[in-house]
Amino acid sequence: MMELTRIESFRIADRSCFVDRALLDHFPRLARELLNYRIEHGHLRINSQICRDARTMVRSGDEIIIDMAPEPVCFRGAELEMSYRDGVILAVNKPAGLASVPSKARPESAEEMVLEQLRDAPEMPILLHRLDSDTSGLLLFALNGAANRELAAQFANREIQKSYLALVPGEAPETFSVEDRLFSRPGERTVASKKGKAAHTDFRRLCYAGGISLVEAKPHTGRTHQIRVHLADAGFPILGDTYYGGQRYLELEGEMRVVPRQLLHARKLEMVHPGLWQPLCIEAPLPEDFLFLMNLAGIPAP
Repeated sequence: MMELTRIESFRIADRSCFVDRALLDHFPRLARELLNYRIEHGHLRINSQICRDARTMVRSGDEIIIDMAPEPVCFRGAELEMSYRDGVILAVNKPAGLASVPSKARPESAEEMVLEQLRDAPEMPILLHRLDSDTSGLLLFALNGAANRELAAQFANREIQKSYLALVPGEAPETFSVEDRLFSRPGERTVASKKGKAAHTDFRRLCYAGGISLVEAKPHTGRTHQIRVHLADAGFPILGDTYYGGQRYLELEGEMRVVPRQLLHARKLEMVHPGLWQPLCIEAPLPEDFLFLMNLAGIPAP
């Protein structure tokens, strides 16, 4: 695996060429799309001068300096926040209530909004996984075919680490795991069954206050409703997840509060970057409905 520092620099020796050619020769494993993105966004300097044109000619003795550290590029559309983009991958912080992909019942989706915002991109963005409509948090897109193949392989081999946060009633154990087989049919509840597929989730209580536990969930498999079912079966159904027995109302500070939705948030994705070939961790901040109930219960933000 190539190890990159934040700033990489080198000098051109005994040649003349375009700067993108010099970069590809110096970083033979890096994706061209990633290098072009860094150039277009002002992360390249030639002899201390910012260069945004990949076809700039460089000559013997010129110093090339490029910032290769992945950095979030955050901007917010009408309903969709792009948490990370670097020319090879894109991470979206999906709000609760928005579907991951379009359907007859929910034609508006995160996928359609991304396709619209990136309609002029060289290749169509490819969604690599999904979240339930009422689950907020990170969705990952590949921005070219090579990144799609690499990340799909990482998902298939369970090399991408996913971390979720959930609010549940009662004092959950400090750590616990659920490992079983889950069976599901479209439109029906997912249940533990011998005829289902293997499912495994590790849980850790981060905080307990006001009768509520903030729990981190790390799924090792990706079954339908896996975290929701595993928490319900362990006796800690997610607040607001009425489909699996979660509470719709909650008493906090002497008042009954409505829990607006299932309080599950896809907080973190960890992977090997398909282009930088180094570890990358992307995080999405907790949404306001999550933070509001945590604040009432006296649970500090993690």
